[in-house]
Amino acid sequence: MNKILVPLPFDQWGGLHEIILTIHSVLVKKGFLLIPLVPKNNKFIHNRFKSKKIRIIKANLTRPRKSFNLFLNIKFIFLILRDILLIGRIIKKEKIKIVQVSGIQNFHYLIAAKIYKCSLICQIHSDALPGLFRQILSPLTIFLSDVIMINGKYVQKKFNLIQKYIRVNKRILFYPAVNISKFTFSNKQRFLSKKILNIPKDHIVIGTIGNQVTAKAHERIIDIIQSLKFFNKLNFVILGGFVDSNAKYYKDKVIKPAEKLGLFENNKLQIIDAKNKINKYLPAFDIFLLTSKYEGIPIAMIEAMASGTPIVTTNVGSINEVIKNYSNGFISKDRGFNLTFFKNSLIKIIKNKTLKNKIVNNNKKLVRLNFTKEKLVEKHVKAYKMSILRN
Repeated sequence: MNKILVPLPFDQWGGLHEIILTIHSVLVKKGFLLIPLVPKNNKFIHNRFKSKKIRIIKANLTRPRKSFNLFLNIKFIFLILRDILLIGRIIKKEKIKIVQVSGIQNFHYLIAAKIYKCSLICQIHSDALPGLFRQILSPLTIFLSDVIMINGKYVQKKFNLIQKYIRVNKRILFYPAVNISKFTFSNKQRFLSKKILNIPKDHIVIGTIGNQVTAKAHERIIDIIQSLKFFNKLNFVILGGFVDSNAKYYKDKVIKPAEKLGLFENNKLQIIDAKNKINKYLPAFDIFLLTSKYEGIPIAMIEAMASGTPIVTTNVGSINEVIKNYSNGFISKDRGFNLTFFKNSLIKIIKNKTLKNKIVNNNKKLVRLNFTKEKLVEKHVKAYKMSILRN
């Protein structure tokens, strides 16, 4: 069995964790064992993996932060060597064959893998990293990595040095996947989900899934709600985990403005930390809203598509490879936030049932065709075999 160490230093459950849940059991049958390396004190993450019989290793790794908090980044610099040695001890003890790193900003994990003679796969999931840092860190990533996996063609273009200097046979494009059966909801499930949210069954629910962080830009949802205030039977739901490092931002930019406008009254807006109970609420969604500033191809969007939900989204990351206007939702033309676009797109779906039904069917078909776990497993197995050969 080839052991693959996957450092996940994040405090909150997210898409990277979901990918491991989706493909872990199939990879084991093919001879590859994913071992997530997760923070020591996050019992939710521990229990979620253990519920699927996924073995974890607990260790508190540091990572660079997109923050004005100077202390966090000074702390990161001072602990780089400690992390490299820590990962090295784990590699030796566990006889790790491959290290799979998410994000080139975690360059110290890349260095650790090569110092301790492991095959190295670097995965790039989004275009969140600022351009200057992409340029600085790309050469090191190119030099150290045996294989680079990139989430979609547009994200690949944003890392232009990697696109230019990495051979095609060392670079693999991949896309997220979902277990489709988990997101096939009956009318009864949709009714019960609205009942749990205390929303009348004839109301339209517009929802999103994403942690309470600046990248998801939930403050934009407040503006969208105000632009549609003349619709009486609309409710909005944000499913997202609390993130301590973003708490002040979220309180100032989302919670307080929503309170001031009275949006929490009569459940006009609900913000719920759903943890592992997304499927308790997702069936209630009539439209899925994505207001992010940057993404790759978010797994939450694919989950919504699998359930047949129309998508209205900003044009970020590689989303434009998936969402086509009038076919399976609406995507803005420019990369910024256009309130008029969101307002008009939502109104089109709300008022045109024929269009909505077409989008529902198209989304289900698209996920069955392109976003299955079999395809994602195939990409990972290819990457693992290539990295072992190169090392």
